[in-house]
Amino acid sequence: MPESAVLKLEIRSDERRRLGKHLYIMEDACLRLVDLLRPFDSSFVRRQPLPLEKAEQLQRSVARMRSCLSMAAWDLGLQKTHQDARREAVSLVATMRENIRQLLHPHGQDGAPKDLVEYLENLARELDRTLNEIDRTVGGTPSGAAAAS
Repeated sequence: MPESAVLKLEIRSDERRRLGKHLYIMEDACLRLVDLLRPFDSSFVRRQPLPLEKAEQLQRSVARMRSCLSMAAWDLGLQKTHQDARREAVSLVATMRENIRQLLHPHGQDGAPKDLVEYLENLARELDRTLNEIDRTVGGTPSGAAAAS
């Protein structure tokens, strides 16, 4: 019996899930490392890429790492998780909605200046309107944060 077949038989399902979770995190980190080869510029983050002379070596090393992770997944009998993009989108919308609520109710800032409070309320309403559009687009059910306030 090949060694990988023995491993598949001897590993409990809860242990398989635990190992799969950690190997998935490592695979995700590999993908993020490769992403660091590109510049990134958003409203909140500006990042220069890793130096070009390191790109080829990094890509080779990451490919080798991902190959090892893939082999381990096979050897350990780990199944691919089939992610539902709609469910993930709805979850991200819920996370964004909670962050809008947090903008309206900052902890420890009960005495916030009135102009800041008004600004945040207006911002929250606009973000909430846009988030409702996103929610409808991905098939969720909009439930306004600003309307609840």
